[in-house]
Amino acid sequence: MKATMKSGLILMVSVLFALSVQAELPRVVVLGTGGTIQSKGDTRMTRHDYRSGRYDIAELIDALPEVHSIARVEATQFTNVGSPNLTMSDWIGLATRIDEMAANDPGIAGFVVTHGTNTMEETAYFLHLVLKTDRPVVLVGAQRPATSISGDGPLNLYNAILLAGRPEARGLGVMIAMNQQIGSAREVTKSSTYKVQAFQSGDLGQLGVIDPDGVQLFRKPTRRHTFLSEFHAGDFGDIPRVEVVDAYIEAPGDIIDYLVSEGVHGIVIAGHGGGGMSPAQTEAVTRAVEQGTVVVVASRTGTGRVIETSRHREMGVITGDNLLPHKARILLQVALASGRTKAAIHRAFETY
Repeated sequence: MKATMKSGLILMVSVLFALSVQAELPRVVVLGTGGTIQSKGDTRMTRHDYRSGRYDIAELIDALPEVHSIARVEATQFTNVGSPNLTMSDWIGLATRIDEMAANDPGIAGFVVTHGTNTMEETAYFLHLVLKTDRPVVLVGAQRPATSISGDGPLNLYNAILLAGRPEARGLGVMIAMNQQIGSAREVTKSSTYKVQAFQSGDLGQLGVIDPDGVQLFRKPTRRHTFLSEFHAGDFGDIPRVEVVDAYIEAPGDIIDYLVSEGVHGIVIAGHGGGGMSPAQTEAVTRAVEQGTVVVVASRTGTGRVIETSRHREMGVITGDNLLPHKARILLQVALASGRTKAAIHRAFETY
């Protein structure tokens, strides 16, 4: 009898201790949007011919019980599609959901968003520009489907949850955590089609790493973002059309003329070198600016800045600094949707 009581007391103490430890863990909300990390292949060797978005996010969390030792995880499925299927409306809805949860629940330590890798950096940069919380928001995905041999999704998800729960990650804005590397939404980009070492951060390098001994941060973003940003998704009017046009040898100008005739609000030139373009494109861009279209010149090189020159000033274009063309498109679209003047847009490209 005494042995039974003693065993019961020990069990009760153990349960209470476990509950107290769990209560001290950070709360992390995981929002699933789909992508390879939630996908299924026909066999364990199916690593490229599969369809995204088949597992529910709750199933991924259930299959990863180790996360319960690092965080109190709350999972919800926002959408479940491949990342190329996402739209600006989805982005606005996701930003609104995160902002509302952050504003109404101060107990949330951070957020994780599962996402397809193909457009992950675009969603990340949009959120980086418009969210109004200082709590970390970490996007994560996988290069191999969940059913694949040596799938990278489970460890990526574990690390993303670990990062989102860390107090030192507050104020860093939106990040991408892939293959143990932490990249800022502004600089990080996908650089490989299938390798797990898929995301790099160009000239500036990664914010930190997630090694077996935990999160190690090396630097902080210096450009404005999230809770310090002037932009808010709730302030957007009609979503303007902004297109990207590649520069190359003998590139015609008629594509730019056509876009202007179709009423685009902005054009980003993915220029060669420091933002160069063909003679025909130069003439077409000059005409576009004269008709009121905002044109931003970025570089297709992948690293380095586009520096404003006298020719840029004569043409009336805005230079995109070191933003990649598809990210320059997002900043231009956000600025136009917020009703910013051309002068204010010019300033935004120097600030964000």
